[in-house]
Amino acid sequence: MIAKNRLRYAKRLVAEAPTPENYVNLANEYVLLGRMPEVHGVCAEGLGRFCGNPQLTALRERALRALREERVSSLKQELAESPRPAVWRDLCLALMESGKLQRAEETALAWLEHSPEHLDAHVALSEVRLERYFSDRGREQGRRFVKALERLHELSPGDARELRLRMRFATRIGAFGEARKAAERLLRLAPGDRELEAQYRVLVERGDREPSFERGLHRVEQTGRFVDDDEQTTRNLGPPVGDVRGQLRSLSAMPSVLGAIYLRGDTALVQGWKGASAERMARGLRGVMRSSRHAARRLGLGTIRKIEMEGDFGSFSVLPGPADAGGVWCEGRACPEVEQKLVGLSGIANGELEEAA
Repeated sequence: MIAKNRLRYAKRLVAEAPTPENYVNLANEYVLLGRMPEVHGVCAEGLGRFCGNPQLTALRERALRALREERVSSLKQELAESPRPAVWRDLCLALMESGKLQRAEETALAWLEHSPEHLDAHVALSEVRLERYFSDRGREQGRRFVKALERLHELSPGDARELRLRMRFATRIGAFGEARKAAERLLRLAPGDRELEAQYRVLVERGDREPSFERGLHRVEQTGRFVDDDEQTTRNLGPPVGDVRGQLRSLSAMPSVLGAIYLRGDTALVQGWKGASAERMARGLRGVMRSSRHAARRLGLGTIRKIEMEGDFGSFSVLPGPADAGGVWCEGRACPEVEQKLVGLSGIANGELEEAA
């Protein structure tokens, strides 16, 4: 009775004064009752009025995670009672949407063991391995996807799903010749598809760069970036250069800090070094990030969040962001205030850094 009264009161508050706080209170009342669909609905309504509110966004993500987990549990129970292709397929998709790619691949492999010649099982395995490669960017993970794709091609040459996976994979690693061939075959299956025709025209224009799958995988592993990352990510992520100059000056003025540096694409801003020394530091930092990311991918360690070097020279800390990187050289270990400023410089959220620690 108390819970119902509180819920009724929270609803009335939202109707009388639709503020972010009242939406959060109403969503929390639904959380206490375990009614996650209503939590998601209230948060979606609130974000429609107050776009980007952090509390509503966090509550909505929490509700989505709970709904996905509930969906996965339900599908597992259904699979145990009635293992049919539609349930296998839905379970793989639900795990992929939850970001549990390893479990999704294990499920697809179990499906293949149950039905070795079922075409949908091979499609599901190819889709999961493609997403794992996009997340990992390691060459071995890419080769595993190619192996699954070739097996799918053997079972059903010319299948539209296989061709779309091939085109998507080849486009992102820069193998535009392979992507164009897949687009041509898709157009024969679906003539008049405007979106596909537009993609084909773009691939024809970019046909001068046509490495093989293996060369494309090697390039991505070395650089850690897909072809479409080079333009889109650099443009959309990271603080504007104008804001960085002030942050660099503030960072380099702190006690024990000998120099600070910011990298974004081909741009390097340096504070504390001049002339040839500044250029040498920029090149060195770029090389350290490239080799560290490459080693992490080869060893299967995941994404590099922080790089630290210590010696007689003091300490050098690097935080690689999604599209940029910040570095600071200190006489001793960097103090928490310096670390905090470095986090802001490289565009990495505190939550991500603490979670990685």
